[in-house]
Amino acid sequence: MRNSGSKGWFANAVRRAQAFDPSIPRLTPHDLRHTAASLAISSGANVKAVQRMRGTRRRP
Repeated sequence: MRNSGSKGWFANAVRRAQAFDPSIPRLTPHDLRHTAASLAISSGANVKAVQRMRGTRRRP
């Protein structure tokens, strides 16, 4: 299932959560991608492995 911007399921879930608790910040799937990478690296994951996980490994 694709997320279609401000009308997608993820944005809708964030809006519903914010209606319940206004202190919840605006959040995007891209934000989660960065958070996952940061948490993995801070917990000791190999940076190259995290790059592969994210699909951001650059070719030499």
